[in-house]
Amino acid sequence: MKWPLTLLGLASVALIFAPWVAPYDPMQTAPDQTMQPPSVEHPFGTDAFGRDVFSRLLYGGQRTLAISILATAATVLVGLCLGLAAVAAEGWFGRVVLSFINALLAFPSLLLALIILTLLGTGAVPLALAAGLSQVGAYARIARSAVIAVRPALYIEAALVMGADSRHIFLCHILPNIQTTITAYAGVMFSYNLLNSAALSFLGLGGAPGVPDWGVMLAEGRAVLRAAPWMSLAPGIAITLTVIAINHLAAEVNHRFR
Repeated sequence: MKWPLTLLGLASVALIFAPWVAPYDPMQTAPDQTMQPPSVEHPFGTDAFGRDVFSRLLYGGQRTLAISILATAATVLVGLCLGLAAVAAEGWFGRVVLSFINALLAFPSLLLALIILTLLGTGAVPLALAAGLSQVGAYARIARSAVIAVRPALYIEAALVMGADSRHIFLCHILPNIQTTITAYAGVMFSYNLLNSAALSFLGLGGAPGVPDWGVMLAEGRAVLRAAPWMSLAPGIAITLTVIAINHLAAEVNHRFR
C-alpha cells in the first residue's frame, strides 16, 4: 500500500500548492515559444500557444481531481441510498427501485453522462454531477448486494429482537460491516469518474475552452500529436498513474480490512 499512498500524497501536495510550485501562469501565452520540447526552462515543454505544460498540468489537476471527488461523492450518496432502499422497501416500491437501478445499468455510463450534461448545461459542477450520477446504478447494485450479505447475520436478528429501529440497525450494525466494501468500491468509482469527466472535457463539454484541465489538455494535444507529443503525454500519464494508484489502493483496502 506504500507506493500508491506515496504517489497520491506527493501529487496532492503538488496540486494543492500549485500556485507556489508552478513556475508560470497556466494561461500566459508566449507566441515566440510555441511547442517547445521539454527543457530546463519548461520541464514538460510548451503547447501550441506557448503556455507552460507543467504549470497547466498542476492547475489542471486541481480542477480534474476536484470534479472527480465531487462526482464520487454524488455517486456514493445517491447510490447508497438507492441500494438501501431496494433492500429495505417491500412490495411494489422495492421492485420499482430495483428496476430503476437495472435501467441505469442498461445505459453506457458515458452516454448517460452526456444526457445529464445536456439537461444541466456545461461547467464544473454540471460536469461533476453528470459523471457522478452516471455511475449511480453500478454503485447502488454493489451497495444492495453488500446489505443483503449482512442482513441475515445473527447480530441483526438480535438487534431486532431487542427492539432496535431500522435507523439504528443501519447506522450501528449494517453500515460498519459493509464499510470496507463500499469504501473500496468508492475508489473504483473515483477512477471511473476521473476517466469520464476527462472524456467529457476532451469533447469540449467541461466549460470554457482553454481552462487548465487534463481532458482539455488531451484535446489540445491531439491536433499536434506528431509535432508535440509531450502536450498529450503529460496529462495522459497523469491520468493513468492516478487511476492505477487509486485502484491499487482500493484493492489493498478491500483485501486488508475484509
